[in-house]
Amino acid sequence: MFKELVKYYLEYFQQYGEPAIKTICNCVVPNKIILEEYKKLPPIEQMPEKEKSEMKKYVIEMFPEKTPEQKVEACKIVYTIGTLYD
Repeated sequence: MFKELVKYYLEYFQQYGEPAIKTICNCVVPNKIILEEYKKLPPIEQMPEKEKSEMKKYVIEMFPEKTPEQKVEACKIVYTIGTLYD
């Protein structure tokens, strides 16, 4: 069932694009599901510096109201979606 939910959220992202990222980051259930999937991936720290920098900028612009901790979670969600989507 867990894999089906991850697949659902990836399809949701495919259909709605950037607004889906905001929804996933702002809703508790999809947020937690994607963050659980993040734990199975190589650490975000292994990303090339340029990609990390671009992702950080993207998240800061998308979520200016979030706390630093929430922005880190959003980066993990963006990273996970990008990794699983490829």
